[in-house]
Amino acid sequence: MIMKKKIISTYALTFCLGIVSATAAVTPPNANQVVAPQTSTADEPVWYIMMSSHLSDSDRQNRFLKWDGTNAVTEKFNDGMADDQITDAYRWRLDDTDNDGYIVFVNAANGLQITVPGTANATNNTGLTMTESGSKWEMKLSSATGQSDCADKQYCFDYVDYSGGSAAYLNAMPGANIPSYGITIYEAGVHQASGWFFYEAPKEEEVPTAIRETATTSFYYNAAAQTIFCGQPAHIVIYDITGKTRLEAQNTNQLSIASLPTGIYIANINGKPLKFTK
Repeated sequence: MIMKKKIISTYALTFCLGIVSATAAVTPPNANQVVAPQTSTADEPVWYIMMSSHLSDSDRQNRFLKWDGTNAVTEKFNDGMADDQITDAYRWRLDDTDNDGYIVFVNAANGLQITVPGTANATNNTGLTMTESGSKWEMKLSSATGQSDCADKQYCFDYVDYSGGSAAYLNAMPGANIPSYGITIYEAGVHQASGWFFYEAPKEEEVPTAIRETATTSFYYNAAAQTIFCGQPAHIVIYDITGKTRLEAQNTNQLSIASLPTGIYIANINGKPLKFTK
């Protein structure tokens, strides 16, 4: 899997009952793995694990957005998620279906999309649903809302078709009208509660087929040195998760990847793949 065994250990999620008076930014663990999400299509998907932010409420921290078979909810993992816990239920894609600059959230398990019911407003805490044609959201950095001390690569999503006020942010919370720790729309709390962080989580079968060959050489990635090391000189090609070649070297036993931005990559070493996260 593309993430460390425990990618998230002291994270933050939740809902806020009013406008937050911020004193510090939410600090995600493994911050170098947090990415700026991009839109994608069903033909060329880019999948993410989504985690909402909260600074102080332990009950609302360490929660991942997932499809539970009935609803979109959040699930708490106090020690983070192991690779074998990350299934399609936790994978989400951002799709700009109409090329209008707004996104819908698509779940990998069923293709359904997050939808705001007609009865929901930004103060009554109504749970959101999943349908074949979802609601549209404006994606922007949390810092763009005017909240201070927002984290790097912390994003918020404002429900586009809301007519009841100035904002209706995608939020996660418990409540009588929401499945246990489900999601809703709310008018405030971007700093601590309506912000979201993204970690790339491609499916195994969507690793580019060009690097699914075999070879006979030992190799490994040293994260501290930001270098691929090989037991013998080899042909090394570094791909991003879309299959684009980012680096290449011939007849070498090491290759620095320090020049690459943070993200998920696949090294093709004499035809054998090695997935790693910078």
